[in-house]
Amino acid sequence: MNIRFLIFCFVTVGFINSINAQITDTYHSDLNQLSTILKKLPSYKAQIKGKKLKEFNALYSKLYNDTAQLVTHYDAFERLSQLFFLLKDNHLAFYQLPGMVLTPAQLQDTIAIRQYRSSSSFLQFPHSTIDIDSLQQVLSNLSPDSIAGVYHYDRYLMVGLYKSAPTEYTGIVLSATLPHWDPGQIAIRLYENQLGGYHAIYAHPLNKNFFLYQIEKFRNRSLVNSYFYASVSDGVYRKSPADQDFVNIPRTASAFANKILSPGVQYIRLGNFSNSAYARKESMSFLERIKDSLKAPNLIIDLRNNTGGASAVSRKFLKLVKSYLRNGRIYLLHNNATMSRGEIFLLQLKRKRNVSTFGQTTNGTLAYGSNWGKTEKLPSGTQQVYVTDMKSSASRLQYENTGILPGVWFENDGDWIEKLLNLISKDQKN
Repeated sequence: MNIRFLIFCFVTVGFINSINAQITDTYHSDLNQLSTILKKLPSYKAQIKGKKLKEFNALYSKLYNDTAQLVTHYDAFERLSQLFFLLKDNHLAFYQLPGMVLTPAQLQDTIAIRQYRSSSSFLQFPHSTIDIDSLQQVLSNLSPDSIAGVYHYDRYLMVGLYKSAPTEYTGIVLSATLPHWDPGQIAIRLYENQLGGYHAIYAHPLNKNFFLYQIEKFRNRSLVNSYFYASVSDGVYRKSPADQDFVNIPRTASAFANKILSPGVQYIRLGNFSNSAYARKESMSFLERIKDSLKAPNLIIDLRNNTGGASAVSRKFLKLVKSYLRNGRIYLLHNNATMSRGEIFLLQLKRKRNVSTFGQTTNGTLAYGSNWGKTEKLPSGTQQVYVTDMKSSASRLQYENTGILPGVWFENDGDWIEKLLNLISKDQKN
């Protein structure tokens, strides 16, 4: 045998083993630090006790020892993410820090694309060897109401989601119009939870760094939480992208609105309770405009896609609405994108007399929270935790993950305002 070939093999194997050892070392350091970070959280201290503490410690030991096939930073991220699964704290976030990043403008630059495709960010990106054509054919024949199937992220990515383990699903890119994606690359991982939903790991469509989404739901033939900030689209992964979306309010719509829908019905939209300088100015200006104009006997308050905010803002609206309730009736609209302070506002109203709720279950992100927006980078420098520092009441914790159910469920089969107006009309006739 050629001695040079033998030397090459020994050097190559030694180099690979050295790289794997480095990743294992940084993985162990990250795991230790992540465990330390989580144990300081109010949510951990409140929830991880008794049986759950034993489960957490057993999971930690399993993750520490599970270094087989630990080859890339994604492999480490996927394992570390599992340490979050026992916690009900959806303001808590965990994500990879992006490597080489392309701007939307650079997606049109052939030189930038060529440089990216020769970088480690692209070459080490997780990839499946499954036959793409066969997978697409099988998934295309499944029921649209099955979570497995073909999904579209706007016009940019087509992903095939299939069951890859008894409680896990993997989403593989079938085709892409984005030049920094290839068929076969992994864009989605889902892990079944005990509530009928999923923990999700998503690759950001533009930056391609991975994010842990603690709660994901298959609803309206969509993965409803798969929205990505600063991406190429405001959409989510949908099986039927041509279907009209009656559930959500477009992100381009005004956060606040007030209009008379009929002689007896007034409508207001509350899109957020943000306490940022610009948003607070906008919301307080809106509050000033409507405070003396809520005169109709029936008031629709649209909380769909309310992204939350601060109690300092929401309580001013709550005071106004409670005053209106002395003589009027309220109809609350909400959906999966109603979250955080928006959900708390809903809870503060829904049990009151003359208040009814309509729509779909809220997001389930209303316990805990962060006062300061603090982040902690793990020792490897490749991933980061957005930590929470606020405590939660038991009354809110019961809705974490599950969300708040409406009194009347609306499907994605028609305009929700029209549906509600018809119901109000029937109530008035009765």
